[in-house]
Amino acid sequence: SMTGICIFVAGLTILVFSIIFKNPYAQLEQLHYHDDTTWLKSYQLIERYLHEKIEESKKSGKPLSVILIDIDDFGVFNELHTPTIGDKVIGALGKLLLDDTRITDQTFRRYQTGDEFVVVSAETNIMQAQVPAERKREFIQEHTFLIENKEYKITVCCGLAQFNADVDTYETLIDRANYAVRNIAKKNPGKNCTKHA
Repeated sequence: SMTGICIFVAGLTILVFSIIFKNPYAQLEQLHYHDDTTWLKSYQLIERYLHEKIEESKKSGKPLSVILIDIDDFGVFNELHTPTIGDKVIGALGKLLLDDTRITDQTFRRYQTGDEFVVVSAETNIMQAQVPAERKREFIQEHTFLIENKEYKITVCCGLAQFNADVDTYETLIDRANYAVRNIAKKNPGKNCTKHA
């Protein structure tokens, strides 16, 4: 019957549209959730994720720490080797960090651009966080980045902060990790160290 044909055509049209339009949305979602250069979780997700972990930590009483990782003298590196090489090093570093993630950790690129990364370590106090932070710092120092058949070396500073339920917000927790990197670790001669605030 004519009605049956109309329903079939309408159903087919909906099916075709859903197939055509499903893919671009899936790709958009990927772009939003992952940073293009490093394939780490996108900077857009840090705040939401850390807020969730803060609420969980408050309810459970379990510790929560953040590790902020910042490449040493990256501006100088870019001047010496070009920002294009710098971007490729950041991409390779992101993949190294992705391979070294404990089950309790999530690793993010801190901003859309730049050379900072944030590791959110659930169920981890600051002394426990020192272990993966130091491991990451050491393997980055030892790693040779091979880009277009040339070898490059970098070092990083790590800053740690543990969530304090009595005083901390998302902002103050990140600020303290930031302070540990900028005002303590980076002041160390030769940088390349892990400090906490």
